[in-house]
Amino acid sequence: MYQRLLLFLFFILACLSATAQDTGKEMVRLATLLQKGESDSIRLHANAAFKSLLKEYLEKNAAPEVNLPDSLKTISLLVAPDKTFRIASWIVPSTDQGHTSYFGFLQRFDKKKGTAILVELFDVSDTLQNPQSARLKENTWYGAVYYHIEARKKSGKLYYTLLGWKGNDRRTTKKVIDVLWFSKDKVFFGYPHFKMGKTYQQRVIFEYTASASMALRFEEKENLIVFDHLSVPSNIPGGEGNMAQFMGPDGTYDALEFKKGRWNLLKDIDIGTNWKPKKNVPKPPEAQ
Repeated sequence: MYQRLLLFLFFILACLSATAQDTGKEMVRLATLLQKGESDSIRLHANAAFKSLLKEYLEKNAAPEVNLPDSLKTISLLVAPDKTFRIASWIVPSTDQGHTSYFGFLQRFDKKKGTAILVELFDVSDTLQNPQSARLKENTWYGAVYYHIEARKKSGKLYYTLLGWKGNDRRTTKKVIDVLWFSKDKVFFGYPHFKMGKTYQQRVIFEYTASASMALRFEEKENLIVFDHLSVPSNIPGGEGNMAQFMGPDGTYDALEFKKGRWNLLKDIDIGTNWKPKKNVPKPPEAQ
């Protein structure tokens, strides 16, 4: 009797393992198809199926330490430093590379209640006139694929700073520094967390030529968000229109330093020595 029970349990576990493996394989197949399908219709249909599977996977594996299947490389899943939530983000590019759609889930964990709440994020980038000054709620979001989270306190409340990539179109790419925070059961994106000279911004957005690569990273030892300074080459005449298609790194670096509850801009830092702003060094020309 005991041996039969062991065999039965082994069979059940084997079935569950096989089901998990099959789900993982299907997620990988769909994740490839939603980015490389032959038509936009195929990509969007694959994304709808993938989104359903990912939702089921996150709900069944509702713990911050559980990652996505190792072979699922094109989906970002980041866990907050305090493990109170995790955020998944991914893209569906159009076949002509003229537009990129963003999708995401946010899963919040409550250790005291033993609950995990999963919400879908809806990208509203295309509807925002001034995204740097927009505070977003009701599960709306300035879509990006995130690769780093930092938690900082202001007046005793935690705010989570997110670094993300945001492909734009054939001409330009964007990178984003955003803020996520909670008020009771609601999630918000955007907060006047960034002092950029004399102005405060809800988020920081960099746009530059798609042919260039821009560094945007958190330096843990220096406690700085460091990024390439972007400018237009001197041989490009200024004028009307989107000059971002000509913007690119010019060999200098700026940074954000957290002081007094906000990230403060430091211009032209010397990353080779003491990571402080240089003195009496003129900045390269920028677009007007």
